[in-house]
Amino acid sequence: MTPNPPNNFGTGPKTVSSQSLVECLPIESLFAIGDVFTEGSTKYGLHNWLSAIDLDHDAYNLYVRKRFRNALRHLGVWIGEFMRLRQPTGESHLAKVAWFCVTTLELERLRSVTKKGEQELAATLLAVNPFHTQE
Repeated sequence: MTPNPPNNFGTGPKTVSSQSLVECLPIESLFAIGDVFTEGSTKYGLHNWLSAIDLDHDAYNLYVRKRFRNALRHLGVWIGEFMRLRQPTGESHLAKVAWFCVTTLELERLRSVTKKGEQELAATLLAVNPFHTQE
């Protein structure tokens, strides 16, 4: 038996797919990120993070930098807990970091759409999102 090559992790051959493999997303992790959305919706409103779509360039950069600092803080707390340098808080700090990444990825996508003068398309994309609910 030959050892697996580096970075293969024994999962078999790498394949190239032309489709997004959404089914590979770990469902429990998605629920953890969903819990962060739930927590945020009670504090700030259901889709408050989407208000950044219409911010001008400078205001958007400030908004993202503030959120990035929060994500780094949560990552730091998680590292401290992981390294046993801090007592566990019971809070899902990695889920909050993932929330930042997911929402920033979506904001960047939506802002690029609206920059092209396609606000109606952005609204349509939000409306057809099966997980999108009205406030």
